[in-house]
Amino acid sequence: MPEKTTYLEETLRNHPENVSPECLAMCTPWLSAPVHDYIAAIEQRREIEMLYESALMARGAAAYLCPTAKSTAPPLPASLAEQDAAAWWKPGTKAAGGFNTAIFK
Repeated sequence: MPEKTTYLEETLRNHPENVSPECLAMCTPWLSAPVHDYIAAIEQRREIEMLYESALMARGAAAYLCPTAKSTAPPLPASLAEQDAAAWWKPGTKAAGGFNTAIFK
């Protein structure tokens, strides 16, 4: 949710009526998250990506392919109430495994 909130920040702050109530409920708590932590993580990720890409190129690798998950995505929640009962998207919680969402707005 932090990355989604970053992309939607202007809309969430200035035009919250343009997103669904569910999107607003999931993203609003992240508007007050410590931005410096998020920015530091993004910068560290970029640095690691560049180092990794350089190492692959130096060894002549044209591509590095791997699955992003060991299994298929779990089923969508049957309802928004069922999704709300899950804690994976709430700030301060960590996902214990894969998850899926019924909300794409």
